[in-house]
Amino acid sequence: MKLNSCAQTAERFNKDLELFKSGKMKSNEVLILGHPSQILRECGINSDTVIRLTQSVLSKHLKKHNLKTEDLRGLPKALATPILVYKWGSKAKSHIIITDMEVSDGRKITVAIHVSESGSVNDITDIASVHGKDAVRLISEINTKKTDFAKDNLQWVDKEKALAWLSMVSPKETSLTEQELNSAAKIIKEFENPNISEGKMREGQDVYPKKTETITRKQAIAMRGRIQEIDNALEDENISKEEYDALMEERNSIQDKFNRSEIKRTPKEEREREEYARRQWNRAHEVAEEWTEKLNLNDDVQIVDESTCLLVN
Repeated sequence: MKLNSCAQTAERFNKDLELFKSGKMKSNEVLILGHPSQILRECGINSDTVIRLTQSVLSKHLKKHNLKTEDLRGLPKALATPILVYKWGSKAKSHIIITDMEVSDGRKITVAIHVSESGSVNDITDIASVHGKDAVRLISEINTKKTDFAKDNLQWVDKEKALAWLSMVSPKETSLTEQELNSAAKIIKEFENPNISEGKMREGQDVYPKKTETITRKQAIAMRGRIQEIDNALEDENISKEEYDALMEERNSIQDKFNRSEIKRTPKEEREREEYARRQWNRAHEVAEEWTEKLNLNDDVQIVDESTCLLVN
């Protein structure tokens, strides 16, 4: 399936969010946010692999950071043109992407992406975290003594939006000093972004992987199982950077092959699949007829079958 614009990717993402929220998303499915935009590519997230968000990461961080699925609607578009991108982390550095999406308490929706450094080309991995970032915490990180933030961390900044956001912070209401606030603003003002034209900033490269290979159902189950094993191993706080990168490289390889593959079923499996679809379709008709009668609807009610989707209008 090919999506021609970031808007279409966002629409697909929003629908998947609703499926996730209602518990109707298949356990092996992931939410896709499209390919890295030109801005993200210039920041080192340079890959032909789509950005993915697993259900386990989404579920974990919604609870951990007190977010709702509604807070993430439209995330693919916001991710393509962020407010600020910087590298952060002591063990395995992540690309921290702060978007212009804001939750009710003033935090900005922020995404962390791990990028493997083991290959000749940086391979993008799944999103590691989705959370809310407040301006006070960002200012503290900008003023870190461990690195030269402008030189070693900062990758991209929308100066107008970033400065407007930071200007809402009052030293009197936080533990920050006036000097820290001014220092952070100075770093942002003086930072030189990569030279990206306006057209390239807005261009869409949101293509879903084409099916170029075939695998058996047994192979698909084994691949999903291995991905789950890796996800569990990655949650170990004592994992080393080398082990982390090796597991992420293996996971990317398996996931990319899975995304490119079409599951080839045996004649028996195909018959079982068709029989299941027939039962589901019959049940959908029964439900529609029941509610048509209960709600006293007219004869204009239509039941539409679109391939694997059952839409009851």
